[in-house]
Amino acid sequence: MPDIFYSGDRGSGKTTALVLRFCALLDQGVAPQEIQVLSGQHYRSVQHFKSLLFQHHGRGLWGLRIHTHRHLARQVFEYAPPDTGSDRVLSLNPSDLILLLQQHYQAHREQFFPGHQPTPGFFEHLLRRHQRCAQQLLWGEDLKQRSQRLELDPIALQANLFLADFSQALQQQNPALIDPLAQAQHLHTQVQRPEVQQHFAAAYWLVDNLEDTRPLDQHIFEQLSHSHTQRICTWN
Repeated sequence: MPDIFYSGDRGSGKTTALVLRFCALLDQGVAPQEIQVLSGQHYRSVQHFKSLLFQHHGRGLWGLRIHTHRHLARQVFEYAPPDTGSDRVLSLNPSDLILLLQQHYQAHREQFFPGHQPTPGFFEHLLRRHQRCAQQLLWGEDLKQRSQRLELDPIALQANLFLADFSQALQQQNPALIDPLAQAQHLHTQVQRPEVQQHFAAAYWLVDNLEDTRPLDQHIFEQLSHSHTQRICTWN
């Protein structure tokens, strides 16, 4: 849980309060590189924070650490590539994934979807499910139990099994192809390693729009800020 929490409606000045807290830390002699700012999910949030910081601080700052959650996750991921048994790994974009999903479906349709005919948008739905499960840290037995309790679509369990097999097949390629599930699983364990926590350590963590964070973002934040001095967050 944050040590200091700013809550209020949009436009109420929470980000400005976070910027002023940042400036106060600088005035107390804290070095900029000891402060990690997570400004939300979008790059424009980074730009907005920097703009406010310049208005209130007015000087350039060496070692400024302001990232989106996605940018920080990418840095963690690239800090030490996953042990895939290959010297190289390739991360996939959505267009690549759609094409590979279609190919895997054609090769294994009777195993996972006997008698099924894909409807328009079926593969886009599979990709969204795949990405959502990765961000929610849902895989293996946890995903199976959740699906059995909550899923109404009869094809859901088959889709989960298919996507798990799809992810495993990609990782067995050379070079390994890293899809959202493989990335999430690696990040989940990567941020628990002491050497990773030490490399990304910061004494102060300032997190804007905490309500926009997803379970994977929250896990990364909690693990990397484990030995923090202070965590300050805003919430709409």
